[in-house]
Amino acid sequence: MSEALKGNPAWNKGKPHSEETKQKISRANKGRKHSEETRRKNSKVKLGMSPEALTILIDWLLRAGWSKTKITRELRKSQNTIRKYAPHVSK
Repeated sequence: MSEALKGNPAWNKGKPHSEETKQKISRANKGRKHSEETRRKNSKVKLGMSPEALTILIDWLLRAGWSKTKITRELRKSQNTIRKYAPHVSK
């Protein structure tokens, strides 16, 4: 890549792919094996935060004055999840 183009968006950024191109990309990726590193990362992401850690964090944020709405937004959890791990929180 030339120095002049570094840091600039690709020429086709934002252009939608045709249906034919989407099919070609799909076929090319079918059956693709993920590396061991990628599999470990995906596994770690799916584990998320332990229930104990989530309970401690929610309690701490509530004591810090955060609202339930702000907690749900920041932690990307539903209000039902917040109530589940912090039952002392009123509805």
